[in-house]
Amino acid sequence: MDNKFLALIIGFVILVIFVGTIGFTSDNPELTTAKSEKTTVAETTLPPADLTTEPTTEAKKEFTTSDISYFDDALFIGDSRTVGLESYTDITNADFFSTVGNSVFKVFTEKAKVNGTSTDLRTLLKSKNYGKVYIMLGINELGYNRQTAFSRYKELVNEVRKLQPDAYIFIQGNIHVGAERSARDEIINNKAINEYNALLESLKNEKDIFYIDVDTVFDDANGNLSTSYSSDGIHLFPKDYKLWKDYLLTKTIK
Repeated sequence: MDNKFLALIIGFVILVIFVGTIGFTSDNPELTTAKSEKTTVAETTLPPADLTTEPTTEAKKEFTTSDISYFDDALFIGDSRTVGLESYTDITNADFFSTVGNSVFKVFTEKAKVNGTSTDLRTLLKSKNYGKVYIMLGINELGYNRQTAFSRYKELVNEVRKLQPDAYIFIQGNIHVGAERSARDEIINNKAINEYNALLESLKNEKDIFYIDVDTVFDDANGNLSTSYSSDGIHLFPKDYKLWKDYLLTKTIK
């Protein structure tokens, strides 16, 4: 085989390989589009809906002391303990949505008498503008799953915020029970109350949602509701609801 014929064969083989390479590249668009699709997905992925994209520069607010007129535009939401706050103090300038046995599981279906009129909570929140909303609920929820009860509590706070966007929300920690009640009750005891209160405190932002630890007023040295303030280990003596009111007036925001 002469050199010219061999060179011709080698040239032909090189030409076939070159053409095949061009055809492979142009006939497989996945090799080029797969990369661009991944890039597109990465560039168009949106953050979660509840993600804050703009950092807030609002400073945290500090508690101050006020007189009883601070409650002029206040609403109190609670159970039998809050019923006592309404019944045994001179807070006559606020609204109270409080019933015996109230809880986060029925706060929106329960009806209460407010200024002589029976109403549900949503109707009340839509009826006027409040500057402050105080909430103490939780003692009647201790028999439920903790996270389930907390989720319902957050729903309540969110609903208050939606219907009263300009109000300060004051979350009050649940008052402890007495030492004897705590020791004998597997459900309503101070360990459970502390766990639930810790969840509630996590909701504060110290800008428009605040946490108030009322136990500071009524605890004994061991962290139980003192016998000086209660006979049944749950509810305060009528005369001692005034201490609760006075303490709230040292935890005001202006």
